[in-house]
Amino acid sequence: EYLDGRSLGSWLDALPGPPRLAEVGRILGTLLDAFEVAHAYGIVHRDLKPDNVFLAEVGDQRIIKVLDFGLAHVDDARDSGPTLTQQDAVAGTPDYMSPEQCRSLAVGPSADLYSIGCLLTTLLQLRPPFAGGSSMDTMAKHMFARPPALLRPEESEPVPPLLEKLRLDLLAKVPERRPRDAAETKRRLVEALSPDASEARLPTR
Repeated sequence: EYLDGRSLGSWLDALPGPPRLAEVGRILGTLLDAFEVAHAYGIVHRDLKPDNVFLAEVGDQRIIKVLDFGLAHVDDARDSGPTLTQQDAVAGTPDYMSPEQCRSLAVGPSADLYSIGCLLTTLLQLRPPFAGGSSMDTMAKHMFARPPALLRPEESEPVPPLLEKLRLDLLAKVPERRPRDAAETKRRLVEALSPDASEARLPTR
């Protein structure tokens, strides 16, 4: 498929500051829709990052595409043969790898949700949550370090508390402590970006 546009990474690099929260919600919501479908088919991407998200221009519309399933793991109970990649091999991009990927453990859909948490962090502060002097340093932080607070320009929109809670839950070290699936993550994202829903969940004291 020929795509006219640019990668999310290129788009973010050209911005003077983090995108508006409405745009963050639109991008992340579309990605979560895509991953809900992929996970329903037993496909775990394992290498989500800004360069693998493409903002395609179709007429006057921007369509968000997920690219490069080359590291995907396909879980197919009907086939006991080899999958696209081995489960016991380190695969992915260190800045966006889940702790279980860093440990070379078998991964499931929750690994993609962790990467979505890293991507959400990048959308909010134009850098992923962890950075090290080497790939091993970065992977060690994914495994052991607490996610640091967001670094946003003073003039940026305030991040709603429910959105920050979702970000930190997506970055949980243990898969079982992350949101259950992409659909639940999408529901929480919509709620976090809705002033009425946030006010109902977090009433002013």
